[in-house]
Amino acid sequence: MHVVILGSTHLDFTAPWDGHDNHVQNIPAFNQIVMRGIDKYQSEIKEKKNGALVATLRDKVSSDRKELTITTVQLGHEEQITV
Repeated sequence: MHVVILGSTHLDFTAPWDGHDNHVQNIPAFNQIVMRGIDKYQSEIKEKKNGALVATLRDKVSSDRKELTITTVQLGHEEQITV
């Protein structure tokens, strides 16, 4: 998957959905990412910095495919839910 996010923060990386550590470059917050599909509607993304887990994001698409909910868990922060 190729991910591009533009705005106040710019991210641009490519990583497979294989559940293994993949190196990414030029992203200050993390330098490894693990992406895996859980089922047809859910995926999990783990961001790591030098092997240490920084954040876990769980994406879930509603069964009607009209809503995406992203739950972000970071050490030292409250769980963040974005719909």
